Amino acid sequence: MTTRNTLAAVIVLVLLIGQADASIVSHWKLDEISGQTAVDSAGLSSGTLGSTNGVDASDPAIGQPGMIGTAYNFTSSEGDRVVVSNLAPFTGLTTGSITGWFNTADTPRGALMNFGDASTTDRMIIEVVDAGNLRLVVREAAANQTDLQTTATYEDGVWHHFAVLQDGASITLYVDGSEVTAFDININSGAWFNTITSPSTMSIGWETRSNGQFPFNGSIDDVAIFNHALSEQQLNNVINLGAENYSIPEPSSLAFPVLGGLLLCRRRFKQRR
Repeated sequence: MTTRNTLAAVIVLVLLIGQADASIVSHWKLDEISGQTAVDSAGLSSGTLGSTNGVDASDPAIGQPGMIGTAYNFTSSEGDRVVVSNLAPFTGLTTGSITGWFNTADTPRGALMNFGDASTTDRMIIEVVDAGNLRLVVREAAANQTDLQTTATYEDGVWHHFAVLQDGASITLYVDGSEVTAFDININSGAWFNTITSPSTMSIGWETRSNGQFPFNGSIDDVAIFNHALSEQQLNNVINLGAENYSIPEPSSLAFPVLGGLLLCRRRFKQRR
């Protein structure tokens, strides 16, 4: 194969697996090694490190060892956080997925992600509770719409992947790619972002509301929000390749399009000779 054919084949492959996909609403890779911004590489909701625009004690430590690139490390005693200011992309979501990595050991209750009304207890939160269980809460109008808590605990000082999938009919929790047993304290199977009618705050590694503040203690990496429930293959891609690569097809389904692209490039090259 000529150099020209090889280059064309690479271009075809990139177009097939690297095209932008509107299904990712936001993606915070948390790969920054400087600055005060946690970039949203997929949307318009980048976050600010700490409680102010400048350097302060509540900035998480960036450029730390992670699972997909680098990660942020949050210290609960300092109230470390990432504050997201643009909430518009999330308020109308009725289905979707939230994914990310976390690593903690012997921590007090703290939020991995929070979306809610800071003046009330209305919120959607993914947190690690005092005993180390993973918990999802959707609360609106002083009533728990959904409250799921895993029976397993994860305060073991190693990385775990979390995923919350809402398909419009049910909510499911996954840890490390497997559906986990969750104690249903209260559940409304349709509860999601749109359940919170007056959101005013969104953050990673932190929760604030009228009855308290709950900072996370540990590391967080590669947090993403999708507008649909991920398939099994897509979730596996997120875990193994990073959230931005969730839609890469399996090798068997990719083989024929790539082969077709190679043949097309070869044919056009011959015609030009």
